Amino acid sequence: MSGKVFQYVGTLIFLLSVLFVAGLFTQTNPDHPSLNETSAEPDLYLSNVRHYAKEELAERSLYHLDKAIESIKKIETDIDVNSQQKVDEAIVHLEMIYEEIARDSLVSSDLNKAFEFALNALTLAELRISERYAESNRPDQAKVALKYAQMHLKSASQYSDLPNMDLERHIYYEIDSLILSESMASVLVAEKIDHFISEMDSLIRD
Repeated sequence: MSGKVFQYVGTLIFLLSVLFVAGLFTQTNPDHPSLNETSAEPDLYLSNVRHYAKEELAERSLYHLDKAIESIKKIETDIDVNSQQKVDEAIVHLEMIYEEIARDSLVSSDLNKAFEFALNALTLAELRISERYAESNRPDQAKVALKYAQMHLKSASQYSDLPNMDLERHIYYEIDSLILSESMASVLVAEKIDHFISEMDSLIRD
């Protein structure tokens, strides 16, 4: 019983932390799902899916997975063609997990791998969005996209094994350092983000 209590508390703390971080972001353009609270929805829904899957509540798991896929498709309307390819691939992986749950044949390692891939694909998309804003000298929007990229990375680490977790955390802290930088020229910011993109590409290439 105590194990379940700790599991519930851990899940609650994680969800609250994601909500708290999302609440800190400035909604520079509420019409862009990559720059408002819509970007936090996949993280929350995927966390709910894993929680209900562990409790063997298939109907609730399927509901939240369907909502996760729906929320990712909303974000997908706001990203570039290169990012869309990986996000489309992530959706295919999630649909496969949906079928596993529906058939009562879910493999936990499949779920973790699919969820990590999806969240890292969203991280990559947010980084490319951030780079685009940095290149056009719009630092506020660039920083918001960077913060959402950070959030997706933090969520992805919940489903990762070494060495992926180490690389995700490394990129997370690199992004954090850039966000905290106050007086860096836009061209240098764009260069650093391009470096993060290369690191994420290597992480999700397989």
